[in-house]
Amino acid sequence: MRIISSAARSAWVVLFILLGLLQWMAIIWGLDELGVHWLLAGPIGVALAYIPIVGGICAAYGLVATLRWSWLAALGLTFGGLLLIAPLHLLAQWADERARIK
Repeated sequence: MRIISSAARSAWVVLFILLGLLQWMAIIWGLDELGVHWLLAGPIGVALAYIPIVGGICAAYGLVATLRWSWLAALGLTFGGLLLIAPLHLLAQWADERARIK
């Protein structure tokens, strides 16, 4: 169980960071489209990117506004990652609990 726990936790952390970076870039693009200077958009984007629902919506706006994606595709990309990350996190927690019981 320790192997499953550490592998799931490692995958969860890597995917969480990658999704956050993707959302951060998309939020910066969206803020740039709204006329916010990139020096302000960077820190604002970091703050918003790691707030689960808000970051996803802001990133989806950035993808729609700058890359001309459909809302469905943009929301699928930003929230689809969360649908992949959540089961990995739950698997890691379950494996930790199983390891503690034994």
